[in-house]
Amino acid sequence: MKSVRAIVLTHDKYRVFTDHMILCYEKLWPNHPFTFHVPYQELLPAVPAERVKYIQCSSGIKATVESLLENLDDEEMVY
Repeated sequence: MKSVRAIVLTHDKYRVFTDHMILCYEKLWPNHPFTFHVPYQELLPAVPAERVKYIQCSSGIKATVESLLENLDDEEMVY
């Protein structure tokens, strides 16, 4: 199955919720097609994960979204 980019709009303060959400996907739907693209500012990724890509971004929402959409093909499906 082809991987689908899953953009997660969050920031360091809410990393615990992001990690919990990803863990729930892994537990409830182990064969999900998503690769989660998670922004971070200063809080380094705790544990590398196969289907999580951490992207360092500035704290502004516009810059974060631009960073998460970087290298996105015009025809790519995004969740």
